[in-house]
Amino acid sequence: MPYEDMTPPPIKMPKHPKQGSYKRPPLDEQFFVPNNYPYKG
Repeated sequence: MPYEDMTPPPIKMPKHPKQGSYKRPPLDEQFFVPNNYPYKG
């Protein structure tokens, strides 16, 4: 069987939308999940 290049053509992605004026909420209004199983690497 002869070799045939099956690489798909590049995909054109749209540009990212502008982010606007997002402000992160204060830390006292955020919820963090406790780390019950710490990583032991």
